[in-house]
Amino acid sequence: MIKLFQKLDYQIPSWQIKKRIEVSMTNDMKSVEFKGVDSNGSPYELFKQINVIGLSDAPKKFPSDLQKKQPFKKKLPDGDRPEFFDVRLSFFEHYGEPDLTIKIEMNQLLIDTKQEYLMVFDAANTGKWEIVLMYDGQKNLVGPAEFK
Repeated sequence: MIKLFQKLDYQIPSWQIKKRIEVSMTNDMKSVEFKGVDSNGSPYELFKQINVIGLSDAPKKFPSDLQKKQPFKKKLPDGDRPEFFDVRLSFFEHYGEPDLTIKIEMNQLLIDTKQEYLMVFDAANTGKWEIVLMYDGQKNLVGPAEFK
């Protein structure tokens, strides 16, 4: 297809894939929930696997034997809570999306109680995640999130 476009002197259109994850505190503020969502905030299964690193001594992997469906819940440790933790997302790779790790700031999550992360993947040109934007529970843009 690329050679045909080049032969006809057509520019190959670029396109992006946008995916979202919602990270929220439970009502009792003792656990963190993770779920893929669509642009309307409705649950959407996007992830082959979610790894939560830094909330406890051992990383937590979802889906697990105990939690097979979204939202996935990770209990917070008693006592001191970490300043940051990482969420590593593994996608189904329908478009060759590589894994993505987002750094979550615990204090901001406790203030907002719900955050949505918009992840933008450049499928046509770079094949890399371009930006991750963080929104609060009212869908107000907070700013770019730290990711790798």
